[in-house]
Amino acid sequence: MERGGLGGLTIKAGSGEVRFRDFVGAQNPLSEVDINAGAIFAGFTFAEDTPDLIFPGVTDDNRFFFNRAAPDDFFFADDVLVNSTGRIEFQTPFGTVDEFILNDKYFGVNVTSFTFGNDLKPATIQAFGFIGTDRTRAIGLLPIGPRGSNFQFNDCVIGDVADCTNIPIPNVINNVLIAAPPLLGIDAEDLLELFGSFGNEELWGVPQSYYSDLGGEQENKPDCPEGSDDPACNEG
Repeated sequence: MERGGLGGLTIKAGSGEVRFRDFVGAQNPLSEVDINAGAIFAGFTFAEDTPDLIFPGVTDDNRFFFNRAAPDDFFFADDVLVNSTGRIEFQTPFGTVDEFILNDKYFGVNVTSFTFGNDLKPATIQAFGFIGTDRTRAIGLLPIGPRGSNFQFNDCVIGDVADCTNIPIPNVINNVLIAAPPLLGIDAEDLLELFGSFGNEELWGVPQSYYSDLGGEQENKPDCPEGSDDPACNEG
């Protein structure tokens, strides 16, 4: 398909609505499309109402530019830029979005790029179709513009990785250690043995009274003044 066959299209409608009530660029796709309006609609022939304002059972498929049995696109262009303060909708017949979801193939617009909200932030966007090289749900990542849950392309929130691809966003948690564990799991008694067991008391600078001798128990003699009558002082 050669794009740009009909040249560009620029519409400045102020606060008025722009409704495309026929196929756009089906034989010769447009090049750049720049639309600035109060609301923008495409994909159906409704003169007054939009499809969502009519009961699904009453809506006739032949009022859409979309064949439910053999879906195809109805708006062909190169780069599309839309600005609106209201709704931007490229509609399909009631119930067909379920088929899109089932097959992961969406039809509606067929464009190289889709940009919105450069000048005016729309109230809502609901569009389906092909951008660049693909028409899957993940193409909802490609439109350029403001972010928000009211802006959807191919049944996903525009630019939302988790919503458009079902890839969960990693939840990164910083674990902060509050209580540090002891460096040595030994008590005071073991510590004395560590410092004085093998004759390294000179190296460690530990007084004689702080270690035990492997050869036997150290004698504990009382402090006896000269001439004491205490039997313990006269032993030995």
